[in-house]
Amino acid sequence: MVTKLKHICCILLPAFCIGCSDDSYRGRLDEVLAGNDKMPVILSLGDPSGNITSGKSSTKGSGSVDAASDLIGEGKYLYVYGFGSSASSLALRNEKDSYSCLIDASLDTPGSVSGRRARIGSADTYLEWVDSDRTVYWPVGENGANPYDFYAYYLDDLNVRESDYDRTDDRISIKVNIDGNNDLMAGKASLTEKQLQRFGAQERERVQEYAYSYYTAIRDVTPTIVLNHQLVRLDFEIIPGVTLGINKEMSIMDVSVESQTSGLFTVAAKDESMVGIDFIGDVKKLYLMEKDGSPFVPVTFLTRSSESVPADLITLGSSFFLAPSDSYSFRLTLKERYGGEENSSENFSPIILKTEGGFRPGTRYKVKLTVIGLTNIAVSVSIVPWMYGGGMTVDKGDEPPGSIIDNV
Repeated sequence: MVTKLKHICCILLPAFCIGCSDDSYRGRLDEVLAGNDKMPVILSLGDPSGNITSGKSSTKGSGSVDAASDLIGEGKYLYVYGFGSSASSLALRNEKDSYSCLIDASLDTPGSVSGRRARIGSADTYLEWVDSDRTVYWPVGENGANPYDFYAYYLDDLNVRESDYDRTDDRISIKVNIDGNNDLMAGKASLTEKQLQRFGAQERERVQEYAYSYYTAIRDVTPTIVLNHQLVRLDFEIIPGVTLGINKEMSIMDVSVESQTSGLFTVAAKDESMVGIDFIGDVKKLYLMEKDGSPFVPVTFLTRSSESVPADLITLGSSFFLAPSDSYSFRLTLKERYGGEENSSENFSPIILKTEGGFRPGTRYKVKLTVIGLTNIAVSVSIVPWMYGGGMTVDKGDEPPGSIIDNV
């Protein structure tokens, strides 16, 4: 079975725009094409004005990326490609054709086919190159208005080799094997309304036509990366059930879900609908981990003796990040203690998780489990917002359910 991921949930990471509404002083098109001043290519993954605070540190493979600030920390790398919009092939490397391929890893490592490694700076949210300080400049002169497309992807802590990459004329793909704990993302730079609103009608059209280029760079229009979550996110909560007149001691020893794990992750493509992961092959059992990537810590609680006793929600571990599916086979390993006896659910049948429309990529689902006994578990599944620092948004404008916007 092959499942094609669409990018439903995204993190929109805005660029910082400066300037006045009349940009005529920056030069007409013919003046720009006659210019030769060097202008470095700068990319942004957040608002450099400071509304996203730096200094947040988290480990690799530690769960969801909900905002740009979640990408600040050791090992939090993005990979970037930059191609001329009219480039004949995405297989072209910078070391062979620096005009068609403005950015890839061959800038720093000859022969490399991956994207150029970058990270968010500690003082702002502009991208910093990791493997060298080599500056890339916008083409000038007669090429000063030729637009470029920029792609970025995030692999979390997946172990990917150069041999796993496949660069063709139309796309760039990577062989991946997920373990249920990686939040994979990919996306392309696009103009935001915030960037365009300060231009008059005529100049707005030109910025849209020439984005991104030297022409737009001198107008303080920074390429803005839109990152899309590529997997299904499952979060689990336990509600202690009611066992009238008694309290059972219940322990959850581990949590597992069956999911496809092998796929081809297309991170850049001339046809944007091709960006995503094609999963192929059989399902494997994946185990829930803690938020720091360590093994799951068993959770023990008491059932409630009556409905009048408040039910405290218990969050289990981190999140699962899975291939999309119509349903999942899910298993809790439980232990029950009552009246001096202990029983286990290890040999009982798994629970089948289902939701209307199936489990969609880029969407977060909350699975609530009301546990009454080893074989008496009520399950509910609901779509919930994907959170970011300072708030959340669901169905805002034309955004899909669970989309996240960082102060656009």
